[in-house]
Parts: sequence; C-alpha cells; structure tokens
Amino acid sequence: MNRNQFIEFVRNDLASHGVKLVLVNARSLSNKYGGWYADGSRRLTVARHHVNFTGILLHEYCHFRQWIEDRTLWNKLLWKNNYFFEWLDSRKPVSKKVLDAKIAVLTLEYDCERRALKLIKKLHLPLSVEIYTQKANAYLLSYHLITTHHRWPENKSVYRSAISKHMPIKLLPLRRICNEAVLTEDVLKMMNKCF
Repeated sequence: MNRNQFIEFVRNDLASHGVKLVLVNARSLSNKYGGWYADGSRRLTVARHHVNFTGILLHEYCHFRQWIEDRTLWNKLLWKNNYFFEWLDSRKPVSKKVLDAKIAVLTLEYDCERRALKLIKKLHLPLSVEIYTQKANAYLLSYHLITTHHRWPENKSVYRSAISKHMPIKLLPLRRICNEAVLTEDVLKMMNKCF
C-alpha cells in the first residue's frame, strides 16, 4: 500500500466511526507536534509536510485504533496522559503524580507503537520496520528528557538519524522504556541537544 492509498484507508476507517481526518499544510502543529488524535473532537490531525508524515499518520491512526479497540485501556490512561501534558504546559515542578503520569503516557505510547509496527507489516506500508522501530524507541525514551527539561524538543528532532541509528532495531520492552537508565551517556548527550 503506498502513501496515498494509506491516507484513503485511514480516512475511510475514521469516517466509518464518525471521525474526521484533517491534514494541515504545515511542518508541525503548534510548533511542537507532528499530529494528534483527539477523541473529544473526533479528529485525527497531522501536519502534511512533516518530514515523517507517513510515520506520524500511522502513529496517530494507531491511537485512534486504541480508542476503538481497547476503550478500557484508553480511558484508564488518558486522564493521566492529559495530566502530563497539562503539567508540561505549566510551570509546576516535577512531582510523583507527574512521574506516574509519565509512565501512563509511556504505556499508552508503547501500545500505540506496537500496533504501528504490526500495521506496517500487515498493510505493506512504505516504511522500514527497522527504521520505524529505532525512531519509536527514540521517541519513547525522549519522554524522560521531556520531563527533565519540562518541554518538548525545540532545537532538533529526536527522530533524526544521528539519534535513532543508535537505537535498537527491535522495540525495547516497556519496562526498559520506563527506565531512563537505559539511555547511554552518548545518546543522552545527543538527545539533550534537542532541547
């Protein structure tokens, strides 16, 4: 399935559940994000000119599939997910509640990445499983630095090959993703430059 076929596949699946696909002619959304799925507004929004557009669309589509297929998990983790992002936009210090919310975010994101990897294979998407996995590992591990720096990466993307090439080609187990000690000193140094 090529990129355009995948866009139509996503659009049709979303529409069958009353959700709209919104492709914005930009490189990012709110100067931070590549995309998002918002169940409240029933919209899946992606920056059409993001350098990793197909991967972002896939990732956000998998959040939608979480909402459809495992509403219990979605509802259980979403309020903590929302708390984490509200904290990120605040000036409040890191607390145990924030760290617990970060683990919930990682759990939701990890499940999303597992779904994405399965879909790449199932739909024969034009994405390398190994490269997507390396970027997914970098993305998941970046939440430790997002928490430390209290903001999203601003200077450089954690998806860039200079970082992702140092990541395993297999998705790390969730327990390792949740442990920031898994970040080597070299990778930590490179990732810190993103902030």
